[in-house]
Amino acid sequence: MKDTKFDKKLIQKIFEKYKLDKIKKITYSKSGAVNPCLFINDNYVMRVNVRDPQLLKFQKEKIAYDLLKDTIVPVPKIIVLDESKEIIPYTYMIMTRIIGKELEKNWKNISEKQRIKIAYKFGHLLAEIHKIKFSKFGDFTGNKSRNFKYWDQYLINGIKERLLKCKNLKIYEDKLIKKIISLFESEKYLFRKVNESVLVHNDYFFDNLIYYKNNPSGVIDFEWAIAGDSEFDLKNLDYSFNKSPGSKIPFMKGYTSISPLSKDFELKKLFYKLFIGVDLAVVSKVHWDKKSYNRIRKEIFPIIKEIEKALKNKYLNENSNIIIN
Repeated sequence: MKDTKFDKKLIQKIFEKYKLDKIKKITYSKSGAVNPCLFINDNYVMRVNVRDPQLLKFQKEKIAYDLLKDTIVPVPKIIVLDESKEIIPYTYMIMTRIIGKELEKNWKNISEKQRIKIAYKFGHLLAEIHKIKFSKFGDFTGNKSRNFKYWDQYLINGIKERLLKCKNLKIYEDKLIKKIISLFESEKYLFRKVNESVLVHNDYFFDNLIYYKNNPSGVIDFEWAIAGDSEFDLKNLDYSFNKSPGSKIPFMKGYTSISPLSKDFELKKLFYKLFIGVDLAVVSKVHWDKKSYNRIRKEIFPIIKEIEKALKNKYLNENSNIIIN
């Protein structure tokens, strides 16, 4: 999907349709796992929704960029969002290109001192993103069937949908599926306490963070964004800001300088890691190679053990308090 290439003449027709520059140069990004991404004339980025035409990914991304355009969060400017499928049979988006380099490709070349500064600033920016508020949880593209009044409704509905896919794809056995659902439902009250719905990037990793001269210059790829609990964005920081000693701590300092963590954060984080783990198991089964799928599939098992241990300790502490009182 990501490796799909397009006839230059068709891309030129698209540019002519919107009275954009004559195309002199096209290069394809090697980053990303899903969408073809074209860099055009060094000024434009064109992304094409080849793999998931049924999902309003770019429509969602445009909404997110529009909401953030007057904030300090550096995001691209959308020039075109075309759903017509007239010239090419896909929805595509053309935007301004942000100056800078991806953290994913260049992290190893940044000094430890600069990593700490960059991590702090990107933590600060994530908290700024979370200042964008919504009245509902879930989808924010106008699909009312995917809106929920409470956060626990979104989570439990979402995990059940993903586990049904796991069952149909024979990823996990029924016994495990029932256990996961039971775990989420047992902590329904924990998620019900989340009373603020914010813009959650949902993919805030190195691949989507751009820096220039040791300062953040871009946050991109909001196609998986949701309206939800701000702490949902902190579920898997081990994949990014824990790549070098000391960078995760300044990231969290930057974040909490604006948005303090809830007292339930550590427990919620485990559930959120399980949620995304199940989601990735489905994605890897359908779209990735067998080796990646087998690795991803197994990642939820230690998380489940962590959750069970945390709930056991929580239960013992609660009962201990009752006895003391």
